[in-house]
Amino acid sequence: KSKLINHINVDDPQQVLLQVKVAQVDKTALKKLGFSAMVKQLGGEGFSNLVGAPSGEAKRFGTGHAGDGEGEGIAGNVVGLGSFSPLDPYQLGFSYFRQGIGAVLQALNTKGYAKILAEPNLLVKSGQKGNFLAGSRIPFSVVTNVGGVATTTIVFVDVGVKLNFTPEVSDNGLIKLKIDPAEVSTITGTLEVNGYPIIDSRSVNTNVELKDGESLVLAGMLQEDHIRSMSKIPLLGDIPILGALFRSTENDLKEKELVFFITPKLVKPSAPGAKTELPTDKALTPEQERELQWIPTVPTGE
Repeated sequence: KSKLINHINVDDPQQVLLQVKVAQVDKTALKKLGFSAMVKQLGGEGFSNLVGAPSGEAKRFGTGHAGDGEGEGIAGNVVGLGSFSPLDPYQLGFSYFRQGIGAVLQALNTKGYAKILAEPNLLVKSGQKGNFLAGSRIPFSVVTNVGGVATTTIVFVDVGVKLNFTPEVSDNGLIKLKIDPAEVSTITGTLEVNGYPIIDSRSVNTNVELKDGESLVLAGMLQEDHIRSMSKIPLLGDIPILGALFRSTENDLKEKELVFFITPKLVKPSAPGAKTELPTDKALTPEQERELQWIPTVPTGE
């Protein structure tokens, strides 16, 4: 008897590594980095109206769309991609970058314009959901009354930086990325009646298609900080009534914007039997050895 054996190669689903940085950025810094090339023309401010600007000092691209262009700024020369239709003032804005995300964040952080809130790296299979939460699950009780019987239920609310996403790799190698949602929330107080927490939440949802290693920037989530400061001449400023002549009060409004920097990368599975290289497998460079000389040698047992 003869046997027919079919050899079928079944590939595992492609894996996607999502590199995410969540930062709180001063709106003035966004303008300096060219994230508001079209904003003044549209009558708004900030990053909210812009799609497709370069991350350098921006040019004026016309009245309707931001085309390809170059600019020089804190992050150096970075080429901007073509624009989609501009959005209405203070709606969600997004932009693509092939390079320069790390340079932009480093520049903002170094100059005190940004504070990085979270830097998760998430690995999921194509078509499967992934999620990330940097924060807390806050419990509170909810009392319901049915037929005269009171029932208490504990409900949990996620507070912090949250990201839910689903990547799907197309046959042409493009990554379809569904983000639902990217959210930042904080507890600002409690209700006097029942003690329920008051949660300030800012979130965005989007569906995009990116190339391997291409970055997406999500913004448009604004936060206002009201700062009141007083300066006075010692002793004279404390005199009742007349002391007002020797002191001054300033009210300052600082606007910050939450920005998600998201970079999906394709991860190829290792061949069967192949050894996965770890960071600890690499030899130290001479510079690293000099930096680590202060670490004492672990004594060995006799």
